[in-house]
Amino acid sequence: MLDLFDIVKGDPIIKVSSLYIPELKRIWDADTDPDKINATQKLVFLYHYTQPSSAYASLPDATRLEQCKQAFLLGTDIDLELQNAIDTIKAGRSATELLHESAKNGMYKIARYLDETDINNESINKMLSTIRGIPEIIEVGSKTTKALEEDMRKAGKKVGFKSDILTDHNIDEDEDW
Repeated sequence: MLDLFDIVKGDPIIKVSSLYIPELKRIWDADTDPDKINATQKLVFLYHYTQPSSAYASLPDATRLEQCKQAFLLGTDIDLELQNAIDTIKAGRSATELLHESAKNGMYKIARYLDETDINNESINKMLSTIRGIPEIIEVGSKTTKALEEDMRKAGKKVGFKSDILTDHNIDEDEDW
């Protein structure tokens, strides 16, 4: 996972070290306003659209994109530099993030299909009820992964990713990951 943002008082703030990534640096430098309002809006959009700790992370990808564009880009479209930054951040996703995203999108596709299926069959309704409970199963999996990481740390093994990808890491700045 690319560690690009800190959460300060609930707001994502780009880390200075993240500006070493050329695509993010171009967004920052393109905004000539001293307050960097446009760059900040684009970077906050990037956080909410690409980071698993965002409040928008539970949405299906297409819905997430539209919601984030509406909330943070204020009706403007994604320009080439912003798209390049999205692609770079997505390319840096960990295997855990990719697996989670794939499972989440698969669940939404199945749930949407079953919601749109016009069959009054009790077994379909039971399946739909079960599928709607899958996000809770993922949360349990995330918590067990976190426990496994803690066991690995205690054993002196290196842990290469943050496990609790379904919650917002609103932590103290001095917390050591």
